Amino acid sequence: MGRSTAWSLCRSGNHVVLLDGGHAEKGSWGESRIARLSYADPVMVRLARRSYELYGTLSQKASQPIMYKTGCLDVSCRKDLLDNLAKTYEDLGQPYERLNHKQVEQRWPVLQLTTDYVQASVYCPEGDAVALGVVMETLKDQIHTLAGPAAYIDESVVSIDRQKKTVTTEDGTVISYSKLVLAAGIWTNGLLQKMNLSLLPLVATIEQNTYYAPSKGREPLYGISAMPVVKEHMPPPNGMKKFGGYMIPHMPNGVEGVKFGMHRQGPVLEHEV
Repeated sequence: MGRSTAWSLCRSGNHVVLLDGGHAEKGSWGESRIARLSYADPVMVRLARRSYELYGTLSQKASQPIMYKTGCLDVSCRKDLLDNLAKTYEDLGQPYERLNHKQVEQRWPVLQLTTDYVQASVYCPEGDAVALGVVMETLKDQIHTLAGPAAYIDESVVSIDRQKKTVTTEDGTVISYSKLVLAAGIWTNGLLQKMNLSLLPLVATIEQNTYYAPSKGREPLYGISAMPVVKEHMPPPNGMKKFGGYMIPHMPNGVEGVKFGMHRQGPVLEHEV
């Protein structure tokens, strides 16, 4: 969020200084993410379409591919959990397919769904595995190119004076600002506290991503040309907004195997505030 916002401001001709926290692992880390249009909310679909336009612009500046077209398969053990998604696709004229478990297996042999998934899957050709590391480095390079090396500072913030409109970093550097944008993820409340502002009801959890290596000789079945990115929809417990697993196929030059993770399954993190 921080780097993409800084990039956008630089492209608009603004003078930008990005403070990137000084943390070894930023708010966004790892090798891959999912880009998709699979949102039941039409507003989110329109935003996702805009994000694809921006990815396209950024890709022209990258030395390596930043996205790999895979398509996106949404699966659920309950057909009704995906009905709104299918309706949104129809309303917006977005091509999609409704598949049963056998059709899924025929198209992608590695995806063997049980009979619980009959008629429930929704496939959209607009889905990509995103090479996150390449995206992050390209954003950083573009900030350097557009605003100069001094525009990117890898230091933690120790104080923010809203009256004087200054930010002081850990090494003592004082930076003046006219507008301040916070994109600090789990460290947001720590910064708000430094500014004497009300805190937000943030909850951070530690999530575990796992890579499953394919059996010898079956590697091609798990690559970006052989399987889609997958999102699972399950009835959310305890009022959670999102619940279920997700998969990203093996990307060229990436970690061996298929990436798998679960939404909101990890223990709550005791972060700054």
